[in-house]
Amino acid sequence: MSIRDRELSRLEAYAKSLGVKVSYRKLKQEYNGVAEFYIDGSGITVYTWKGLSKTGMIINLLHEISHAVHWIHEGKKIDKELLAALKLAPEDCSKEQRRLIYEDEHRATYFWDQIVKIVDIKINPKVILVRKKLDIFAYRYYYETGDFPSHRLIMKKKKEYKNED
Repeated sequence: MSIRDRELSRLEAYAKSLGVKVSYRKLKQEYNGVAEFYIDGSGITVYTWKGLSKTGMIINLLHEISHAVHWIHEGKKIDKELLAALKLAPEDCSKEQRRLIYEDEHRATYFWDQIVKIVDIKINPKVILVRKKLDIFAYRYYYETGDFPSHRLIMKKKKEYKNED
């Protein structure tokens, strides 16, 4: 078993300790996300596709587990307005609803470092930091524009973040 396989197993065990079931499914082309945390706290689905690295899968799962930890931290409650926004298609959200989603996504990133330490993830911390910054950037862009950034823009920001000291 590789280091990344062991890290995935530890993340899955950590999620299970939170009462969250992790499942994997092949990505449907019409779906925009790479993973999702069920707002009732029951589970996480991580989508897979050809070419997805184990590191990418770990970071996607880390992102969703951070939502679970945030949800637990908030007393297993979700703000009613945020819940309403999350139930809408992204393109149907008002700017205020997009702000709520952005703030929730941003708050969840606060738990990434804690989870990495608890689960003993050995991925280069710079890789995790860049991905965290990209997540925050993508949701801020969505909040401000109503659209998620293009793949090209994400790659440009990724290069910028990688070159930061």
